[in-house]
Amino acid sequence: PERADAIRDDAAGHDAAGRREEELSAAAGGEKPPHEALSDREFEVFRQLVAGASVTEIAAALKLSVKTVSTHRTRILAKMSMKTNAELTHYAIKNGLVQ
Repeated sequence: PERADAIRDDAAGHDAAGRREEELSAAAGGEKPPHEALSDREFEVFRQLVAGASVTEIAAALKLSVKTVSTHRTRILAKMSMKTNAELTHYAIKNGLVQ
């Protein structure tokens, strides 16, 4: 099904990230934005991920283990219904969460 969606999106001139954004917006319907469901620590990791920092760099900056930061990243992606850092970055730009 995802492949068929991707083919349809491509044919219509849309990308998967844009489609997912539309799905999130439609699902939200008055609910708070997905990034507001993140804990303070998850939001800090999110901000650094969308700024282009690697998991290793984030771990060093926050004085955490790489495993802990990786776990935060996995939870962030799950809470926000996304699969990649690129999707997180697209979301952050679209919602004015990066300077």
